[in-house]
Amino acid sequence: MKHMGNVHHLVTNICDVYFQRMRRQVYFTPKSYLSYLGAYKRLYMLKYKELDVQESNFKIGVNKINEASESIASMKIVLSEE
Repeated sequence: MKHMGNVHHLVTNICDVYFQRMRRQVYFTPKSYLSYLGAYKRLYMLKYKELDVQESNFKIGVNKINEASESIASMKIVLSEE
């Protein structure tokens, strides 16, 4: 809770700096901050799912490589016997 309060305070300060430099007022309300957090959470979950799919594909690929190397090893034995 303290961290969220600190972040909101920092953003409010940055809005003041932005106003001083650009002469344009930006309002950052608790509701807009909560909206930002919701958007961040959705993006985080989307990227997490993408990484989960990539990890699954990677594991499948590694398993196929291991199966192929085992098959090659058995074929070498059969070939050397022939």
